[in-house]
Amino acid sequence: MKLAKISLTKFGLTALAAFMISACGSSGSGSNDAQQPQNNVPNNPQTTPPTDNNPQTTPPTDNNPQTTPPANNNPQTTPPANNNPQTTPPANNNPQTTPPANNNPQTTPPANNPPSQGQNKTGETIVLALRYVPRFVTINGYSPTTINVEGTDVTIWREGFPNDTWTNTSLEGNLIKVCCGKYSDVRFGYTEKGSKGYVFYNGNPTPNMPTSGKATYSGEAILRSFDLYGFDPNKFYEGSSQFNVDFGDKTLKGTLEIANDASQPIKVKTEINAQISGNTFTGTTDSDVLPNGQVSGKFYGNNAKEMAGAALGEGWNAAFGAIKQ
Repeated sequence: MKLAKISLTKFGLTALAAFMISACGSSGSGSNDAQQPQNNVPNNPQTTPPTDNNPQTTPPTDNNPQTTPPANNNPQTTPPANNNPQTTPPANNNPQTTPPANNNPQTTPPANNPPSQGQNKTGETIVLALRYVPRFVTINGYSPTTINVEGTDVTIWREGFPNDTWTNTSLEGNLIKVCCGKYSDVRFGYTEKGSKGYVFYNGNPTPNMPTSGKATYSGEAILRSFDLYGFDPNKFYEGSSQFNVDFGDKTLKGTLEIANDASQPIKVKTEINAQISGNTFTGTTDSDVLPNGQVSGKFYGNNAKEMAGAALGEGWNAAFGAIKQ
């Protein structure tokens, strides 16, 4: 009996406890339903931050300015485009490459370049022609039979021509008046080809010019004048030349004396004053009847044993040569 009471008592307590627990459970679930709305309100702000994080995601959108800098870096890429001026210098360097193209004028000038011609210069000629201003033209290279003038070979002597004095002959209708066989290293005078005439001197230039001392030279000359009374403008008249040379002072002084072929000859005289440079001399004439003459010449043969030159003035021209005495 006693055990049965205890059992009933335990059972009753157990049932009471179960009832209380279920009552608490239902009241707990009811209170949770009330609290859930409270939790949902605060939790919404917690979820809105992610929505607020859209500003945090918008920065990436704002970062588009950060990506636009690269787009703005296009100006930074344009500098390379602006660097084209830096690349254009090479293009502008074409002028630096054009000099070679312009160097064609440095290769043509060799033909027209006085310095380079001066190195090979063996003589000069005064070119004469109708409606043609007389001028000095360089001769490069020596031959006792021809002169080459601007690419044209012009005869100055042939076998059978007089060799001891002036050649005064006609070849194929062209006058040749050239001196003289007694000169071993130079020829000078007048020759023609076609419609042009050439007052010239040419020879073997002196390689070893004296640097001191004095010398006298004596020789020949020819002259043609268009204005002198008693002188036929179509003829060259023969005469003489005399020079005094000071190799130390590098000066040359001399005279040309010419007479016409009249029964009572008329003589004309002109003085020459020149400066020596290397084996070349240049200067002027001084005369009342043969005014404003320009003189050019050279020394020829070993130790300047011969000399020759030409003179060009207003209405007259001449060629001359001389041998050291």
